Amino acid sequence: DDTPPLKVLRALLNEGERIPYELPSLSALRIFVDRCNEWVEEATNYIVRKQQNRRKNEKAWRKGSRAAEMEERDRELRKVENVVKLLKEADRIGFDCPEIIQLRERAEAIANFQRDAKTLLDAPEAGSTQEFEDVLESGRGFNVDMPELEKLETIVQQKKWGDRAREAHGQYLALQDVVSIIAEGEKLGIAESSYFLLHFRKQKEAGEAWETKAKELMAVEIVHYPQLEALRNQAKALTLPVSAETLAAVDQILNKHREAHRQIISLYERSKDPDFTKRPPYAEVRETMEGLAELNSKPNGTLDLEKEQKRHEDWMRKGKKLFGKANAPLHILKSHMEYVLERNVDCFDINTDK
Repeated sequence: DDTPPLKVLRALLNEGERIPYELPSLSALRIFVDRCNEWVEEATNYIVRKQQNRRKNEKAWRKGSRAAEMEERDRELRKVENVVKLLKEADRIGFDCPEIIQLRERAEAIANFQRDAKTLLDAPEAGSTQEFEDVLESGRGFNVDMPELEKLETIVQQKKWGDRAREAHGQYLALQDVVSIIAEGEKLGIAESSYFLLHFRKQKEAGEAWETKAKELMAVEIVHYPQLEALRNQAKALTLPVSAETLAAVDQILNKHREAHRQIISLYERSKDPDFTKRPPYAEVRETMEGLAELNSKPNGTLDLEKEQKRHEDWMRKGKKLFGKANAPLHILKSHMEYVLERNVDCFDINTDK
């Protein structure tokens, strides 16, 4: 190999510049070394592995009129054809340096990457997400723009979506989650025939239909609780994607109704206790019945408890009439009976001298 090493040429130039005489060939040597140094500087852009986010960071602070100019320069530097062009230039210039070997190795690595990328891109379904990510990551390290990188990036994102969709397929998702998955899939250009895209679109349709029906049932003046309960059970059994807000509103109505029903049944059963001291006080029954006025539909058992309440009120009215207090409020009967009882005890108490 008769190409002179750049290291020797630099040393020779340095030595010649120290000689205090005009050397005829020194100027030509300086021009030649400067051209070689420019080549090395340009080649270093493709030899040194750069951080991928560097250009993004540079873009963040670029302002003013030079931004477009620097963007254009970046694009020129990132052209993959430059690597081949630089190697041809090195041959034409006629010098030797370690950077030439490194650039040849880089060109070979780029060619290997493009071959691996083509293999994957020719049969994208056959490659795993990790395989695509590995090849993509290796390609990014070359600091050059290649059409394979964009294609790999697109397929990696699509495969990641498929992985997330596959995982989400067996999980319960809220309606908003399903909407997000569909929107992301559409943005990534997932095929319309995709099983997961079709599945989540059906889920979204079923979830929105459930939402509409639930809101209709809650909006009517008289809520039909069995229908609402059936709708709630349907969402649970079919794991339909619904919004947390609508589900909470349905549960609140049903829970309020269930609690009212539980209270009614408890009061009614206690009112039948043979031991009258264990029966519920009239005030408790009345308070519960007044609370039911807030519900726009009465739970089962309400009529039975109303009958018991009315029976008790009829009894109190008879008592008031018996003691001549017919026009007094119902609760006056209790205080009057206590007074009568006290007087009665006094009358028959033989141990007390009144």
